[in-house]
Amino acid sequence: MDFNLSAEQVMVRDLCRNLAKNEIMPIAEELDKTGQSPYEVWKKMGNLGICGIPFSEECGGWGLDWLSMIIAVEEISRGDASFGYRFSETRELIFDDCRIPKEDILGNPDKGISQFLMALQTSRIGFAAHSVGLAQAILDVSLLYAREREQFGRPIGRFQAIRFKLADMVMEVELARLMTYKAAWQKDRGENYFATSSFAKILASETAKRCADNGVQIHGGYGLMDEYPISRYWREVKFEEILEGTSEIQRLNIARRVLKL
Repeated sequence: MDFNLSAEQVMVRDLCRNLAKNEIMPIAEELDKTGQSPYEVWKKMGNLGICGIPFSEECGGWGLDWLSMIIAVEEISRGDASFGYRFSETRELIFDDCRIPKEDILGNPDKGISQFLMALQTSRIGFAAHSVGLAQAILDVSLLYAREREQFGRPIGRFQAIRFKLADMVMEVELARLMTYKAAWQKDRGENYFATSSFAKILASETAKRCADNGVQIHGGYGLMDEYPISRYWREVKFEEILEGTSEIQRLNIARRVLKL
């Protein structure tokens, strides 16, 4: 198995990383305060074609693979992971006497539930990528703080207790990333990715939660202040363990479908 990214995947990563750095991070704190949805950022992402990365060129997409899309989600989330629950607009949709022309129907109407469950599998990989981006963002700010914050005449990153936390964080983030990439890789190869999508969802979301806890501990009291991004990330992490199937549901699915219990 080749763990190197392709030229196209590197291009997607760099594009989204620069977008997050230049367009998202400078306004993240203000958006968090106001609760305003980042419509302009979404427009820029749409104009760049980021939302259509895995779809065919005939449909207006890039025609790339799902791993490229997952890399994009990770990088955008890393730019500011609080683009999650604060900007997730959930609304009620009512269809009254609504008829859909036959030629506009997507999928097989007789297999709605199976198609819906398949969509959930893909969505779990996306949520895992969001969690990986969130966990990486937490590691980034915690490492920076540990290098800059001084106590007893030296940076706190020189103390063993802080080093251990950061070492655990970097290790767990990499493990979560690898599992998430594997799930996307299996989807691209047409393999059954039910198990790996659940593995990735659990591992990545719970990694983000542990990283947030450690990140706040590293920041001390500052970790609870809105002026520090770690406080936003800490609010976000619980969101990751609930949507698209809670961690408990994922474990139940694994027990039933993988372990046959």
